[in-house]
Amino acid sequence: MIRNSQKTLIFIDFNGNIEAVFNENLEAKTCAFKSLDDLRETDEVLEIIYKSFISSDVLDKLFELKLLGINIIEYFDFFEQYQGKINIDIISKEWFLKSKEFKLLHSNFSKCFKRSFDLITSISLLILLLPLFLLTYICIKLETPKEFFSSPAFFKQKRIGLLGKEFTIIKFRSMKIHDPKIYSKYSSKDDKRITKVGKIIRKLRIDELPQLFNVIKGDMSLIGPRPEWNELGKEYEQLLNLYTLRYAMKPGITGLAQVMYSYGANLDDAKRKLEYDIYYIEYFSFLLDLIIIFKTIKIVVFGRGV
Repeated sequence: MIRNSQKTLIFIDFNGNIEAVFNENLEAKTCAFKSLDDLRETDEVLEIIYKSFISSDVLDKLFELKLLGINIIEYFDFFEQYQGKINIDIISKEWFLKSKEFKLLHSNFSKCFKRSFDLITSISLLILLLPLFLLTYICIKLETPKEFFSSPAFFKQKRIGLLGKEFTIIKFRSMKIHDPKIYSKYSSKDDKRITKVGKIIRKLRIDELPQLFNVIKGDMSLIGPRPEWNELGKEYEQLLNLYTLRYAMKPGITGLAQVMYSYGANLDDAKRKLEYDIYYIEYFSFLLDLIIIFKTIKIVVFGRGV
């Protein structure tokens, strides 16, 4: 049977009943299918998405349909494949233990290669960007001329890194000096604490450049989950499922969540970013790192993203 090229996605429940039908762009569509039995004779390209713990009868029907050339995919795998992130509401420690991915965690070659790339790139960037470092330093100092010698140009904060160990991150200061216990734990694009110079260096991501020293020191990587403030991170560990899985890799200056999601300013945003972080850790590859680097450059050039 020759099938047309338009793919139809069919979601079924535990009992094999058709719950929803979408096209390959995840747009809802109508169809004449009433049950799995109706799928045997059709010229459409089908993909059936099922949930775990289906009955043996449904399993037998899916087996027969796959023999007919219909693609069958479990819901969790579908979520990862089509959205490029992990649905943290349906994963567990058992899922992590059974996963055949997360290859970076036990590949010494990949770890050494990634570390070598981090060192060579970071040192090269520091040399090339030295004039920009000096210019930014002076501009931050001149914004408060009366406190030129006393006001810090750098911002330092405790963050959570590899395996949950704390380290001190360093950034160019983009905010007014304030007591973090008084203000919100979250920052936003229009945060009143951001200085005039801070707005510019944040938009161009220049404030992140001193983290190259963190990379050289070994606390961070160029690419990885962004390191969270230790106090906020400890809260997330209690509120978000498998949040500590982020600690399986060194945190990065940029990451998949940063190029795929908008500015985060609440718990729900942290949850959405965690889905991308876990996906990155699970499916890490040097090709994925290159994609993230190019997306980061695009964001910096066009002034979009986080």
